[in-house]
Amino acid sequence: MKLTTPQLAGLSDLGKLSVYDRPRTYRYILLALAVGLSVRLTYVFLLPNAIDLWRDGNAYDNIARNLISGVGYWDTTGEWPDEPPYADPSAPTARWLPGYPLFVAAVYLIAGESYRAVYITQALLCFAIAGFTYLCARQVLGRRAAIVALFLYALDPFSIYICGRFQTEQLFTFFVVSSAYFFLKAEEAGRRSVFFFGLMAAAGTLTRAVGGMMFLGLCLAALFGFGQGFGKDRLSGRLRKLSIASAVFILTLAPWLIRNHAVTGHFVFTTQSWQSLSMANNDSGGLYFTYEGLRALPKTNIQQSEIEREEIYKNFLINWISAHPWRFAELSLLRMAAFWLPTTHNVTGGRAMLAIAFSLSLYVFALIYMIAYRKDWPKVFPFFLAFGTFTALYGISLVTTRFRLPLYPFIEILAAGGMVYVFSMICNIYSSWRPREIQDGNQRHRLITTGKLKNPFKSPA
Repeated sequence: MKLTTPQLAGLSDLGKLSVYDRPRTYRYILLALAVGLSVRLTYVFLLPNAIDLWRDGNAYDNIARNLISGVGYWDTTGEWPDEPPYADPSAPTARWLPGYPLFVAAVYLIAGESYRAVYITQALLCFAIAGFTYLCARQVLGRRAAIVALFLYALDPFSIYICGRFQTEQLFTFFVVSSAYFFLKAEEAGRRSVFFFGLMAAAGTLTRAVGGMMFLGLCLAALFGFGQGFGKDRLSGRLRKLSIASAVFILTLAPWLIRNHAVTGHFVFTTQSWQSLSMANNDSGGLYFTYEGLRALPKTNIQQSEIEREEIYKNFLINWISAHPWRFAELSLLRMAAFWLPTTHNVTGGRAMLAIAFSLSLYVFALIYMIAYRKDWPKVFPFFLAFGTFTALYGISLVTTRFRLPLYPFIEILAAGGMVYVFSMICNIYSSWRPREIQDGNQRHRLITTGKLKNPFKSPA
């Protein structure tokens, strides 16, 4: 029998699992989850109960401690050596988005003010990320590819490494993957999935602002009926679901915006955007963070309010882009390309080689899937949109490897599809080379084993 390409790849479920297949599938899922969790917990328990000396992590820790002590949402770390002023230590800050500091504060309240407790919680959070990765993969590619994607995430060196760091990536990855899953389920699951899609997207936006652009892109795609999810509904149905998701999204962000207006007198989402963009786009700017780029910024001081400094950086950036439009375009394109480089900018040695090998393997198999299944691109459109959103926004800012990490579950899903396709093709080629009598004998043995064919050599009872 000649198999079709989807059957060869094993990307469709071909009906529900039989009662004989379910226990084996569950064992694979539990094995992948157990491997992923045990590796991460072992890693974080081997780390010292300390925090890396870097500005962002110390600010998150400081805000979390001030929150649980009753001081409020203040960052009192003050000025950082050889860097421009950041949060105002003499007033409540609007610079740092609240998602990760609130997460750290919650861990401190439950487990005490322990850095290792945060790392353990981030390792446990991988359990939920893995679950949503499996669900997303099963939704678009089927169970076989979903199990492979689950094992890929379990052994992801980037995810393992980031568990032991005071950085937003692990929490943000959870919100990105979960919002993508609820978007994919919105067509069949209805309003409940739409509600959680808006909620998770908003929580992700409160952790990293790029989540808001991803939500906007998915809503526009659904409005015009493109891609998987509720984009296949009628226009009235799409508008109704988009209204629910948008209302949940806005209502979730509203307290933060109202609070910032009370603190600064402006409805601002964050007071770091223009400074971050100015670090990358100036006469000494480049692809990555450099102290030369920092020294090219206009001079400000810690006594100025955050709003006042943001206005200075905004005017500086607009004037620089107006004077150097081609240089800005060149840097943006170079950063978009650098965003996807498998190399690691700040890591060297064996860890760098492992990261490069892992990334290249994922890229190759993901490319195989995208080429072999061009007609299935609408199914994985949310993944492509996330890739494009991250690439475009970080293309106008600074590039670093960790900014790409929330996208790895999506890359691993695509790579799993490519791996299943390659494996199935190899099995098909091997099967076609075997003598006909061996193929017939194997088929007869399977039928006898399953009871569909009587064994002529078995003595009657």
